Amino acid sequence: MSNTIIIQRNELKATLQTIQEALNKRYDSSEPTNMLEHLEELSYLLGNSSLAEASAKYWLEEKKKVVIAEYVEKTPHKERLQPLMMKEYITSHCAAEVAAYELATSQHSSLKHRIDAVRSALSYLKAELQNLNQGK
Repeated sequence: MSNTIIIQRNELKATLQTIQEALNKRYDSSEPTNMLEHLEELSYLLGNSSLAEASAKYWLEEKKKVVIAEYVEKTPHKERLQPLMMKEYITSHCAAEVAAYELATSQHSSLKHRIDAVRSALSYLKAELQNLNQGK
């Protein structure tokens, strides 16, 4: 695992919280400097969110392996669940990991949309400035 590029399990929550805080920030769309700083922060976090998403998926799959191994070890073959029920069993035992993965996926998408929104606002401000300059 030392050669893999993932966020360690104990650091993933903090990374997701940092991204969420940035997504929750409001910005003044009439202030270009503020928007440029916000865009820079969001762009930086976009890379982190990709890594967070991949890491959350990795830890989910690792947890699934543990749950399956423990289940197989302690459950006699004749008493094992049917595949659909087994899937539900695994999912219920991986609830925290599933939630982290879904949050990471949602944050990544939200960051992309927020970046697009900030870029659009900046383009609008640029067009407004050009119109003002042409009117002089």
